[in-house]
Amino acid sequence: MPELVGHNREGITVPTPTVRLRRLASELRRLRSAADLTREAVSEQTGINQATLYRIETARTRPQARTLTALLDAYKVVEPKRSEMITLLRESAHRGWLPTFSSDLPERYASFIEFETERARC
Repeated sequence: MPELVGHNREGITVPTPTVRLRRLASELRRLRSAADLTREAVSEQTGINQATLYRIETARTRPQARTLTALLDAYKVVEPKRSEMITLLRESAHRGWLPTFSSDLPERYASFIEFETERARC
C-alpha cells in the first residue's frame, strides 16, 4: 500500500502523520499542559529525551508503547482516558482507504480528506 508523503525543510521526502497520530500528539501536549509540566521536567522525570518529546508532540514520530505509558504515568492519566490513549496509539499507523489514490493527490488534499474521513468516524 503506498504511503502518503510530504517534504521537510531540506526537501527530503518524509511520511505525513496520520490524523490519529496528530490527535495523539495534540492530546499528549494538552495532558502535559494540564499536568503543568515542561518538556524539561517530563524529560527529567521519565528519562525521555526532550527532542523525542518534541517529535512526539508534533506528530513527527510515533511513540513506542512503553514511552506512551511513561508519559501517561508522568501526567497521572487514569482510566478511561488511559485506555483511549493506548487505543489511539495502536490505531495511529492506520491510514484507511486513501493511500490507494494518494499518488494522484497533492499532499494537502490528501491530508484534508484524511481529516474528513476521521471526522466521519466519530
